[in-house]
Amino acid sequence: MAKKKIFDRIKVSQIIASLISILIGIWVINWGLEANHPFSLYFRNFVGIIFFVLSLLVLIKKQPTKEQQLEKWKSTRKRGVYYYIFTRGILGWGLPLGIMSWGLDVDFSQGFRLSELIIRLTAYIVGGLIIGGLRWSQMELELEEVQIEQS
Repeated sequence: MAKKKIFDRIKVSQIIASLISILIGIWVINWGLEANHPFSLYFRNFVGIIFFVLSLLVLIKKQPTKEQQLEKWKSTRKRGVYYYIFTRGILGWGLPLGIMSWGLDVDFSQGFRLSELIIRLTAYIVGGLIIGGLRWSQMELELEEVQIEQS
């Protein structure tokens, strides 16, 4: 019974987070429509639409069970920690968020400096390294806990 309540709580929090993300996507699209430079208009609308669509997909996609997640993790971990941190941390988190953060922040009507992009990407790549490493450690602990419970 306790597992059912935790699952329901997680599902409700995922729905709330997805709805908030959808609202943020709509806000970014609206913000983009107010842009005074064509690149700002296109970039902000593109980011808003991507944010909106991904939020909808998370909302309607059936979440895998814990067992399915752990089976997928067993196959993922075979590639190694460095591959995981690079693909999930840097390519999956650091670069996309760094580019989005930079593009949403720059006023393109006044031009932009390449140094701003490099600094922001460097910070987000370091963040991606940290997040990838933490996520790897978290998944390893969860797998270890399940293996201990099964033995």
